[in-house]
Amino acid sequence: MIGFILTIMIAENDFYLPSEFVTVYISVLGVFALTQQSKNWHKRERQRK
Repeated sequence: MIGFILTIMIAENDFYLPSEFVTVYISVLGVFALTQQSKNWHKRERQRK
C-alpha cells in the first residue's frame, strides 16, 4: 500500500485513493493480526500439554 501511495504522489495526476481501498486494507490487516495471535495462543496451549 505504501508503494501504491508513493506512486500516486510521484505521478502528480488526478488519481485518488478510494476510501474503500483504505477500509479494506485496514480490515485485512486486522484479520491477519487476529489470525496470528490465535495461532500463537494455540501453539502455547499445545506446548503446555
